[in-house]
Amino acid sequence: MNTAKKIATGVAALGLIFSLNANAQKVSNDNQLAFNTASGAKTEAAAKKANLTAPVVKEAESSYDAASASFEGNIGLIVHQAKSDTISGHRYAKGLANAFTQSDKTGGNPIYISSFYKEADASQTYVKIFIDGEQWDYKGHDLFTPNDAWKLIPLVMADYVKEHGKDKIIPATVDPVLVASNEL
Repeated sequence: MNTAKKIATGVAALGLIFSLNANAQKVSNDNQLAFNTASGAKTEAAAKKANLTAPVVKEAESSYDAASASFEGNIGLIVHQAKSDTISGHRYAKGLANAFTQSDKTGGNPIYISSFYKEADASQTYVKIFIDGEQWDYKGHDLFTPNDAWKLIPLVMADYVKEHGKDKIIPATVDPVLVASNEL
């Protein structure tokens, strides 16, 4: 290989390394670390997570998505939809996310949450609720039917406010943003 080709190859390799490093920074989200192995840098903490300004409803790969979304004093939940359930996991997740924004359903403590859904190999659809990275339980139970999760929202919020205060509670003067879709 002649000198010009060696230099061109070296420049291309450096460009690739800088590209990988920039991409690692760009795709990291607010609650994860960007691993800069291409540049040799150890790790860099991503920016601090901002408060939600609307509920989030997304498809998930695992319960960890909901747990990690609940870090820093937030609430996350995941609906594991049984394949036999005629109601979609998205519909359950959207309904629960919207219910958490309503003062009458939360015991006067509405909040924006991250709500996830995933199809599961289960005989029954169930919900897991996370507060600040920890799975929430009620009287020793931590898996709930969507109907039971709906009924437990005031208790979830009472525990949340007791532990984390009212900093992230939607003020009474604000009309909450809801998740809308054309799914029936």
